[in-house]
Amino acid sequence: MNLACNLILYLLQASIGLALFISLYRFTLAKLTFFIWNRSYLIATAFSSLLIPFLHIDFFFIRPFTSESLELVAKLPALTYWRVNATVLPLDLCNPYSSWQISILVIFFVYGAIAFYHVYKLSVDVYSVLRLIGKYPRFRYDQSWIIYTDELLGTCSFFTYIFIGKADQNSSPLKPILAHEQVHTQHGHSFDWLFIQLLGALFWFHPCIRWWKQALKDNHEYIADSYASKHSDTSTYATLLLSVASRKNNLSTLHYFSYGQLKSRIIMLHQPNSNTVLRVRFLLTFPLVFILLLFSSCTKQLVGPREQISDPEEFNKVVQQMMTVMEKTMMEKTMLENKLPQVLQQAVNSSVEVRKDSSNAAEVKE
Repeated sequence: MNLACNLILYLLQASIGLALFISLYRFTLAKLTFFIWNRSYLIATAFSSLLIPFLHIDFFFIRPFTSESLELVAKLPALTYWRVNATVLPLDLCNPYSSWQISILVIFFVYGAIAFYHVYKLSVDVYSVLRLIGKYPRFRYDQSWIIYTDELLGTCSFFTYIFIGKADQNSSPLKPILAHEQVHTQHGHSFDWLFIQLLGALFWFHPCIRWWKQALKDNHEYIADSYASKHSDTSTYATLLLSVASRKNNLSTLHYFSYGQLKSRIIMLHQPNSNTVLRVRFLLTFPLVFILLLFSSCTKQLVGPREQISDPEEFNKVVQQMMTVMEKTMMEKTMLENKLPQVLQQAVNSSVEVRKDSSNAAEVKE
């Protein structure tokens, strides 16, 4: 039960981080031509969203309630008045079969089943690519391997392998296509893409996951286009993109040369380099990290009592001890209230006697 609650809380915290980071990217960084910086931002912030829920900052550390807190309660001033119904919480509150706990377990298993299905689909795609690698002969090309296939798929890459389908094997502009795919293999874009695909499988419910996939895929293509276009005229390269736009793309784990979003890719090809000063926008990441750390720390402490006092008998024992301390405090207050009129009366009498003595002394003096 604790595992299900902790997992749901973790997914909530990580989801908030994913939403904030990708929103910052889309609104402030996506149109900049700092493609390598953008790639680093996307990977680093995705990892940060997964790691921050495990972290906390000590200077706003909130100590959770435990049985040790009773010592502090016992030292409260006697005048403190506690209005508490002297009723011990029933064991039903900690019943593992209560309705809200059943709901948590149902959500946990539904999430797990759907996540497993998405991971399975991703595994099938990876296995299909591995079958292609083993099915056809490969040839060394610089630091990559070229595999000519009989499959009806466009030119694509997977780690250090470049697949060339039937449609492109006799294509005259093969050199810029290979240059494009080589950038993917040399920069290790398949690692990024598998990571973001796995992230999408685990956070299948997150509405912003498609933004993450689109942002990283576009960024990879911008990087590859910027290098490959150096081997030919920019306009010629843009025409090549349009000519292969209708190629078949089947497997989600591959980088296809004919990947969509052609409009944005062509715009980026003709986009002038962004001003270096605009790199200060990346500093906006740090306030977001601080906010997420603050949220993670506070949430971690708020759930502390549930984690530390989970046994029903221990919980009721602590409540009984709290009630004993409160009753003792109330008795001391009652005793003080009963003695207060006597103390006040004695003070009044003492004051009257002092006045009489003063008046008598004045008369004697006269």
